[in-house]
Amino acid sequence: MVYNLILLFAINLSYADLLVGNDTLHVEVAETFYERAHGLMYRTYLDPDSGMLFVFETPDTLSFWMYNTLIPLDIAFLDSNFVIVDIKHGVPLDTTPIKSTKPCLYALEVNLGYFKKRGIKEGDTVKIIK
Repeated sequence: MVYNLILLFAINLSYADLLVGNDTLHVEVAETFYERAHGLMYRTYLDPDSGMLFVFETPDTLSFWMYNTLIPLDIAFLDSNFVIVDIKHGVPLDTTPIKSTKPCLYALEVNLGYFKKRGIKEGDTVKIIK
């Protein structure tokens, strides 16, 4: 419980708009350790055109889990040029690691099915527009 209270006070997310395919995605940007650790935990809803962009300091094999995450998600792992390396799926409350297959600098979480519905696939590029 103390850990969750610390996270609550340490989070001050910024926002950005991304171009994913032909659609604009409004994202919260998680840049600090605490913002990334909290991610989308405890949320019961995510707007269809919203998500969270996780920014890391250096490229690495990234690993996520769905601990205390209540909504099913797609996770796109992006390299330093914002090219999608992997698209994985997260099951609510599952603690099985979800890993990128190559070193990545970013991860993008959206509602489950977001990428498939829009025909977004590995090798596509995400662009920051704001």
